[in-house]
Amino acid sequence: MLALSGLLYACAKSPSANVRGDAAHPTPVHFYTVAEETAKRRVQAVGSLFALEESILSSQVEGPGSSQVLLTWGDTVKEEDKR
Repeated sequence: MLALSGLLYACAKSPSANVRGDAAHPTPVHFYTVAEETAKRRVQAVGSLFALEESILSSQVEGPGSSQVLLTWGDTVKEEDKR
């Protein structure tokens, strides 16, 4: 066992005949072209959208207010109608 270990250690330290990087076995080199590219980001999400602030819009009209409401939504009104 000891002799086998010594033999393996000696073989590991000796230079190998097929080692790349020497004159007989040059290391292959690869060239790549680098190009700039813009990637678009897409996100799919499910949720609700709410405003951060809400405003109630109304108008102020000068003069007396109405005392009666004679019409409602959906009523048909003609130009000659006076109620």
